[in-house]
Amino acid sequence: MLAVEQEFTYWLGDVQFGGKIDAIIRERSTGHSYVIEHKSTVQDTSAGSPYWSKLAVDTQLSIYLDAAAFALDIPVHGAIYDVLKRPQHEPKLATPADRIEYTIGKGCKACGGSAKAGEVTRGRGHTIVAFASSVEHPPCAECKGTGWKCDKDGVPQEPRPYANVRLTDETLDEFEERIVADIAARPDDFLQRAVIVRLESELPRMREELIEQVTLMRAAAASGLAPPNHSACSMGREMCGFWAACSGQADIDDEHQFPRGVAHPELVQINHRAA
Repeated sequence: MLAVEQEFTYWLGDVQFGGKIDAIIRERSTGHSYVIEHKSTVQDTSAGSPYWSKLAVDTQLSIYLDAAAFALDIPVHGAIYDVLKRPQHEPKLATPADRIEYTIGKGCKACGGSAKAGEVTRGRGHTIVAFASSVEHPPCAECKGTGWKCDKDGVPQEPRPYANVRLTDETLDEFEERIVADIAARPDDFLQRAVIVRLESELPRMREELIEQVTLMRAAAASGLAPPNHSACSMGREMCGFWAACSGQADIDDEHQFPRGVAHPELVQINHRAA
């Protein structure tokens, strides 16, 4: 391990870049160094999916590789991406009352439905007792007095909700247990690792693209424009925090809904040190 949570700043032309790298390691067997990047996503992370393909032109990776070489003097051979796919499970809710269905159940043939109040079981028939409240009747031995035929394990086969019916909501403990069990059963579906490299011939073009992006951002800021990135409006289950402003549902000048001057603490620290 060469570095952990390593901050950096470096200049590319008249543009200063800064950030923090999760970690940098050196492989003992080869002596090669790699940037370590930890990510989480709801996207498909299986081998060959678009998630991995887009890393071939990922801006952040290009910055990290340059930062390791220029700012930290650690030439790296690429980046190792550890990507955690966030579980998409939802808590199971109770089945609505109007949709609950039960099995028919199997009645006890020996007593015809068990000895109820006012009845005394005599063999396979019933003798009606006039004053049932004063009579204690013996329960049917074959159904244990339930009126339902017992299975091979001695459990009465009374009507039960079908297997796909839930009578109560799943508790938080049950929900957690189910997620943990699913992850343990197929860990490769939730954690993927891949090595991403940049060829030396690719880096000049990447740097030119970075400078071009900054130039466009400066031009937009100077003209008071804020070009939207529609492909990022929804990156998971929720809409972008600025969706209401972009769609005309809120005023971008509303500082209560869109507060100004709020920067990530890590970026504030980096900018302060750079100054």
